[in-house]
Amino acid sequence: MGMVGKEKISHKEFLTTFRYYDLLTHLETKEKDPNSKPMAFEALKSLTWQVIALSRVAKQEGVSVSDNEVREEIEKQFSQDGQFNELLYEHWIQNIFQGRPRDFEEAIRKHLVVRKLREKVLKDVPHENQEDHWVAWLGSTLNRIRIVDYSRESSKETTSSAHTSP
Repeated sequence: MGMVGKEKISHKEFLTTFRYYDLLTHLETKEKDPNSKPMAFEALKSLTWQVIALSRVAKQEGVSVSDNEVREEIEKQFSQDGQFNELLYEHWIQNIFQGRPRDFEEAIRKHLVVRKLREKVLKDVPHENQEDHWVAWLGSTLNRIRIVDYSRESSKETTSSAHTSP
């Protein structure tokens, strides 16, 4: 599928991460504005590559997410009346995510590790300066990492625009 630095990124990893962020951004957007449109394909593709690259940076920086943290996040997302609803989770994985639970859990792990990396980067930055600091750090970091996307076009490097979040 592509490369981040010198590490090959599988088609499966890319598609799983892409699917997770497609669903996540769609749900977040619909909550804010029910008439909104989903994120454009190219923006979602860029976000996916950024998350994959940042998950590698997090690993290099010693930032990790435990299985327990992944489980807690899943339980938080799929609880009703304070109780984890396993049937809802299984139904959602099969019919909405359309993948295996393990793939979904790894996508959540990436999401959480990027969130932790962001928190680490912004730890000592005053709240009013955090967004500017994050965008600058993100741009600088992504410029140092070679991201190559072999999909659709023959080995063109992606140009990652600095998203203010994952």
